[in-house]
Amino acid sequence: MDKSFREVVRSAQRGTGALTHAQRVTRMYRRSLRLSLDWAVERETFYIMAAEIRGKFDEAKALAPASP
Repeated sequence: MDKSFREVVRSAQRGTGALTHAQRVTRMYRRSLRLSLDWAVERETFYIMAAEIRGKFDEAKALAPASP
């Protein structure tokens, strides 16, 4: 393989860089909602679970971000 090709592959595997705290929280929140939607049998159950998840995220809003 060409050296420059290997460098491109290596950089793509590493990603574009570290995510900000807000990006990590947003991704965690969206993933939580998707998982609860997968487990909810009825839409009303999902709405209740989504409200609980939102409440937990709102409670933790004032906490300082943890180191990755």
